[in-house]
Amino acid sequence: MNSAWIREFQTTVLRRKHVVLHGNVLDYCLWNDSYITVGQFLRNFFAEQGFEVIASYDEVDGYRFEEVEHRASSPAQPNQQPLPDDMRARFFEIVRRSVASERGAAQPQAAQPAAPAAPADPTAPPPRQAPGRASPQAAASNQRIPPLEAFAQIRHALRQPQSAVAAIIELGDLLTVQTENYGEGERQALVTLRRGMEDAAVIPEGRASGCRNTVVLLATNGQKVPAWLYRDNPHVALVQVGVADKDERVHYARTFMRPQGGFLGFFGGGELSETPPSPREPSQFELAVEELANLTEGFTVIDLEALRRASHIARRPVLPGHTRQLVDYFKFGEQDDPWEKVDAKRIAEAGEVLQRRVIGQPRAIQSVVDMLYASRLGVSMTGSSKSAKPKGVFFFVGPTGVGKTELAKTLTEFVFGDDRAFARFDMSEYQEEHAAAKLIGAPPGYVGYDEGGQLTRRMQERPHSILLFDEVEKGHPRVLDKFLQILEDGRLTDGKGQTVFFNQAVIIFTSNIGAAQLGDQLAQVGIDGMTPEAVAAHFDHYVKQHFINDLKRPELLNRLGENIVVFDFLRPAFVHGICDKFCRLFIDNAQTKLRCQIIIDPSLSDWIERVMAEGDKLAFGGRRVKTELEMLFERAFPRWVFQHQDDPKALEGRTLTLGVDDVGQLQVDVR
Repeated sequence: MNSAWIREFQTTVLRRKHVVLHGNVLDYCLWNDSYITVGQFLRNFFAEQGFEVIASYDEVDGYRFEEVEHRASSPAQPNQQPLPDDMRARFFEIVRRSVASERGAAQPQAAQPAAPAAPADPTAPPPRQAPGRASPQAAASNQRIPPLEAFAQIRHALRQPQSAVAAIIELGDLLTVQTENYGEGERQALVTLRRGMEDAAVIPEGRASGCRNTVVLLATNGQKVPAWLYRDNPHVALVQVGVADKDERVHYARTFMRPQGGFLGFFGGGELSETPPSPREPSQFELAVEELANLTEGFTVIDLEALRRASHIARRPVLPGHTRQLVDYFKFGEQDDPWEKVDAKRIAEAGEVLQRRVIGQPRAIQSVVDMLYASRLGVSMTGSSKSAKPKGVFFFVGPTGVGKTELAKTLTEFVFGDDRAFARFDMSEYQEEHAAAKLIGAPPGYVGYDEGGQLTRRMQERPHSILLFDEVEKGHPRVLDKFLQILEDGRLTDGKGQTVFFNQAVIIFTSNIGAAQLGDQLAQVGIDGMTPEAVAAHFDHYVKQHFINDLKRPELLNRLGENIVVFDFLRPAFVHGICDKFCRLFIDNAQTKLRCQIIIDPSLSDWIERVMAEGDKLAFGGRRVKTELEMLFERAFPRWVFQHQDDPKALEGRTLTLGVDDVGQLQVDVR
């Protein structure tokens, strides 16, 4: 088995292209069922293809060579000594001969009879004048060689067709300080390298017959490699090295799960039974392998190896059902999981607790309660067995002021008992494409790089969170694309290259999409004329239309799946309950400040029900109820206090009954 990117690399080289190999190049890769470094793979691959010289170069260590079996690509030329067996000496001898040949070709020669023209090779490099002189002599030690000198030597080696040469340029993303603004020396070195790639010869005979002398440039960050080096260049191709995919993680788990000889394996791996309980059921070992592979989405091989060591340090086993604790320990360190503290009895009370704060939205509350049950059991709301995804994902949509944000805050208080676990992101601040940097952090070299992203920094500090993205429809489509990876894989990489995980968070989007289109219909039939089912169908239609036709992001809609939760209008039957909720908040606050007893007269509830029945006030939801009550409690009541009392402290210990008269004026009875 080989890593997924290796096939693309092999095909690219056999098509006679040079390669910019970027991404996860510092990790181990899987080559013929063995884990080796990317550099080791490159040397093995070129050796198998019959390349005689495989030179690695970086600006720090200079050249490095690993010996391979030496078989000449073509017979030695007349009056020419065979190449040395030592690869370092062989490389510099090839450079010396190439320079000598180019100098000789530049001297005048006697005219010769014209030979019959041979068919032109369309892949052969164009003839050029002799390149800038570079010393063909080099010290045998790995002394530092400047890039310009090294690339000139590599160019000489690439131009000759007698011996197959592969040059591996490491630290390719560090060849320039900035990709768009670099010094003259950096530019000359890169121009020399590009010209060398353009001039590289095709080997006509020998083991590497048909191959082109090849350059592979390694870069962890492909964006740091100047684009003009490869863009619109038919000689160069980009190949990305990704992290271990699902098949590779399964292979790793099967290979290293159990102890072997002096190798420890994972903690608890030796206790796993490989005997299936029945012909149709997987063994305990296979279940553990599958679970480990699912939970390590986005891990490098180095991460997997660190996870194996962490299992012994923390003594956390890989038994089925327990592996998630190991992975969470690896991601977040030793932390209490608040989700596991929400027991079944408390979840059974969740509906009642949530309804006290969010009134008139039974469907929305039930969806949240279902998520609590699923998260307690480790089942994702998205229906996947990969619990690397968020604990829950919701898209709250509906009229304004009906409790979308309030439900998110109430859920936070119920699960965590700490409002600091709630984070709200106003998506109206992310209307520009470049605003994505505010979420994940600016890339290196840009203003704000050291500050990090608002979202990624938040998740690093508090992985157990409720994240609310308010009015998500106002965000730029490019910003919304960032949520694709969060919803699918439960992770996101910030501008510094650090990965944060969302598998301990609940993601809530809120939106008013479709609310504006209900105006005419409500004017005709009123809120009572629209059933909750009709309201749900209306908003569901406009949400889908927005993502498919307006944003052109059906894939984001697909990630939301069945998690679109439509909030109903505020129905007249629930006005009284919302009024009572706000009155309780006022009573608690006033009694604490004034040290008196507050009683709300029934006339106040009757009055608010009459007021909310006027015009289209119900369409503005509970927020309009709060606005009407604020006129009494935050304006009329303080005015009454200072008009009737010389000192508010005089009310201490007394009983105040608050009501309203027929025209809505505050009435206060003091006893």
